[in-house]
Amino acid sequence: MGLLEMGYSDPTADLHVEGVCVDFDRFLADLESVAGTTDDKCEEFPTEAYHAHMEDILTEAGLGRLKLPLLFSVVLDEWLSIHGFNYRFTFLLVDKDFFRQIYHEYEIGKEIVRKCLSADTDVIVVYTGMTRID
Repeated sequence: MGLLEMGYSDPTADLHVEGVCVDFDRFLADLESVAGTTDDKCEEFPTEAYHAHMEDILTEAGLGRLKLPLLFSVVLDEWLSIHGFNYRFTFLLVDKDFFRQIYHEYEIGKEIVRKCLSADTDVIVVYTGMTRID
C-alpha cells in the first residue's frame, strides 16, 4: 500500500499544511491500466488534476474552511483512455477522528496508520477506487 506525502506552505500567510494520500500507488496502477501511462503533463490528465485539486484542498484546510469528510474525484476523459471510455477516480478526504473510524475498512497497515495519525499530518486522503463513466 503506497503513501504519498503532500505539503503546502504560504509564508506570507504563515500557513503550512501536511497531508497524506493512502493507496496512491493503487490510483497510479488503475490509471495506467486505462490510460497506458501515469505521466501526461496535460492539465486534464488525472495525476495533474489531482495535484492541482490537492493544492486547493490543502490551502482551504490550512485556512480552516473545509468541512470534512469530503469526497472528490478526478476524471480521465475518453480521448486519453486506451479503451475509449471516461473513468472517474474517487478520493475521500478526512480528518484524524473520521480516519480512526474507517481505516479498518480499507485494510491499511499499522505503519501507514501511524503516519496518518501523527501530529505532523493535518489531512488524510484515501483513494477509494475507479469507475467507468458511461
